[in-house]
Formats: sequence, C-alpha cells, structure tokens
Amino acid sequence: VLTDIVGRYFIWQNEEFLNYNIYANYLNEDGSPAAGWGENGLVICDEAFNQKNAQGLMTDQGLLIVWEDLRNGVDADIFGQMITESGEMLWDTNGTALVSDIEDQTNVVMKYYDGNIFMIWEDLRNGDDFDIYMQRYDLDGNELWAQGGVGVAVKPNEQANPDFTITNDKIIVFWDDVDEGG
Repeated sequence: VLTDIVGRYFIWQNEEFLNYNIYANYLNEDGSPAAGWGENGLVICDEAFNQKNAQGLMTDQGLLIVWEDLRNGVDADIFGQMITESGEMLWDTNGTALVSDIEDQTNVVMKYYDGNIFMIWEDLRNGDDFDIYMQRYDLDGNELWAQGGVGVAVKPNEQANPDFTITNDKIIVFWDDVDEGG
C-alpha cells in the first residue's frame, strides 16, 4: 500500500498479516529506479510486527521517513530513517526511535525548518486518553528539547489530530479538543 510520495520518492508498506514492513524507492525521470535503489526499492524497516503509516519529508541531508512502529509487540512508537538520494541509510538499521514512551505514540505531523525537524503527535503515555506532544530534532535524529517531547496539550479527555505551522520563527499549534461537554 502506497503511503506517501515526496518528489520522486515513493514510500509504501506491505501488508502481510501482523508483519507490515516499510519500503521506499527513488525513481529517475523515466520511471526507472535510480542507481543504488534496486528494482523493488529498499527495505527501510523489516522488524517484527507492524510498521505502518510511513511518511516522508525532504531535508538538507536527504529524505526522512517516519512511521508508527510496533516492533516491541505492545504499543506504537515513532521511528525514522534518513536516506540519501543514492540510497544510503544514515541512521540505525531498521530506523532510529524518535519517540519511544509507554503506550502509543501515533498520528505524526512533521516539518523541516531552519535545519531542524519538528514533529507533533498524539500520545497515550498517560494510559487514559491522547494528549499532544512535540519535539525538535537535529538531522541525526537527536532530541533538542526535553527528552520524550514537550507536552503541548496535556489535560483530561482526548486531544487529537495535531498540526502546526512555523511563521517568523514562531510555532503555531492546533488540534481537536474533546471536552466533557461533548
């Protein structure tokens, strides 16, 4: 299943029962795979259990692919891989953990701004309902803010569908907020 297209990069997941994996390919203008990529693309992550909902983001270093990862068999974490145009993977084999906390971290939105990667996501680390967290990373996948992210909307009930924009070095964040009144 195709999950994202970024320029001439194509990102997809296979859907073998309980073992989804992430793949990518970079195509020449004539539609053939670029040198270093192979006819069937590259395996980005083939860890046990499901890796899904991959998306890409162009950076100065290459294509960042981020996905929801259930390799621990218990909950969803967020992993990523940086890939050069020549198909070289710059981060750990099968990806680097970007957000790995208890319970689920899902529904990632990311942007590249001023040499940094910014991500926002839904986070169930409180065990009851989703909150919104955000993090800033360097191009090596290192956290630049508080470990585990900064709580943007951490309060009772559900906070969902986060997004953000960056304008004049200011980050504007928005999300759906479900309060007790409905």
